[in-house]
Amino acid sequence: AMMEEESHGLDSKIERLKSKLPQPSELTGYQLNPVVFEKDDASNFHIDFITACSNLRAANYKIKSASKHQTKQIAGKIIPAIATTTAMVAGLVCLELYKLAQGLKLEHFSNTYANLAIGHITASEPLEPEFKEVEFEARGKKRKLKFSLWDKMEVKIGSQATLQDLVDHFEEKFGLDIVMLNFGRALLYSQYGFGAKRKNKVRLKLSIPELVKTVAKVEVNMSSSFLTLGAMVTTLDGDDVDIPAVRFWLKE
Repeated sequence: AMMEEESHGLDSKIERLKSKLPQPSELTGYQLNPVVFEKDDASNFHIDFITACSNLRAANYKIKSASKHQTKQIAGKIIPAIATTTAMVAGLVCLELYKLAQGLKLEHFSNTYANLAIGHITASEPLEPEFKEVEFEARGKKRKLKFSLWDKMEVKIGSQATLQDLVDHFEEKFGLDIVMLNFGRALLYSQYGFGAKRKNKVRLKLSIPELVKTVAKVEVNMSSSFLTLGAMVTTLDGDDVDIPAVRFWLKE
């Protein structure tokens, strides 16, 4: 309950900050002026900004955070790199992010190859990901799944749903039976193997976060949006079916 209150408070704070942003019409004629990075001038807050941003990214990837002093040492060594290929790649990525935010079609995006050593830059339209189509029969009805490497099977049944709830959900909504379930390298559930029935009797009663903590020895951060699980499934008649990874939502 405390985590939910903190999360709600953070969401409210974000909304308040967003409401303070100027409208696009107010920015007509507004001009940005680049500043020169200076790590030794505390009054310009350059190191403060870089420390905050880099530590936010570090938190996303569970990388150890750095102090302002450490950031100052690191930043002082990478300025030559920032001025070359790194800057160009960052700029190109940002251009593609603008397109993504605008919801543009695939043909508007660019896949860029660059070799600054020989002054060669080419751009091409990216290819669509490879899609896989799977057809199967469940409860007397023909069903079809079409997915790519980027797709996930979305499951929103509440953060405290048990493993049994997840098994029942797959059977009722998709007509599929979960045979195995994993989180990373940890096998959370299996219908087969030595002692499977004994283990499953206990594990089916655990919530998914508790199951991950118990079996994978990973403390689930409940402020995260979701967990990514891998599942091996069959039809209710026992035929194997390929599905994408499962995205178990911790937040509705």
